[in-house]
Amino acid sequence: MLRAGLLAAAAATAGCAYRSIPGFDFAAFAGGPLDEQDAALALRLAHREAQSRTYVRIVDAWRRGDLEALAALKDFAYPPQAPLAALRRRLFADRDEGLADALADALEAPGPALALVGALHLAGPDALQHALERRGVVLQRLGATARPG
Repeated sequence: MLRAGLLAAAAATAGCAYRSIPGFDFAAFAGGPLDEQDAALALRLAHREAQSRTYVRIVDAWRRGDLEALAALKDFAYPPQAPLAALRRRLFADRDEGLADALADALEAPGPALALVGALHLAGPDALQHALERRGVVLQRLGATARPG
């Protein structure tokens, strides 16, 4: 909530419209069956040593603009096969379809538009940019600039 308030204030200062998309924060985690929640917890516990390194690797891949590495990390963190396939679908594909609708609408409005999404939403076959392209949005990938350190 604090983050959304800061973003709204920054957008107002810059003279940009701000739109938050309700229901996209934790709704994807809710509603899954208990066996799916158990499987997700078991995966996290089994990979707990690697999980902390995974987030560092996600940030590093994002900084490099390495979508292949991000897709592999997405598959590791949220396997596309059962028993977590439905969770992954809710977290990424379903949410990205809703985000793509909202972003396509925002792009129709006059003036600049900026979208902030998590790095894993940009990787793999269920990536946000694919949903945007299906809506006729023309995308241009900008080169990544890695920061030292």
